[in-house]
Amino acid sequence: MFYDALKLGKQIITTTHSIILPMSLLRFFKKAKDDRLSPKDLVAIYELKRTKEGVKVYRLGLTDWSTVRSWISLFREIEEELLKE
Repeated sequence: MFYDALKLGKQIITTTHSIILPMSLLRFFKKAKDDRLSPKDLVAIYELKRTKEGVKVYRLGLTDWSTVRSWISLFREIEEELLKE
């Protein structure tokens, strides 16, 4: 559904607290590559972090395989905490 909307020139903004949405983008990226489109040109992923100075916005890079470079730090921190238990 996202892919079809982007091909029509629509912009989609979404937010999540779940690992499922970023992981589901892999299917989207594969479909774009099959159509000879660059996922890097279609998708931007941002991470927002609350700091003492306010909310900071970080654009996360994509690898050549269209996965999130260095993963999403808040997800990684939560996973590390869960693994300690």
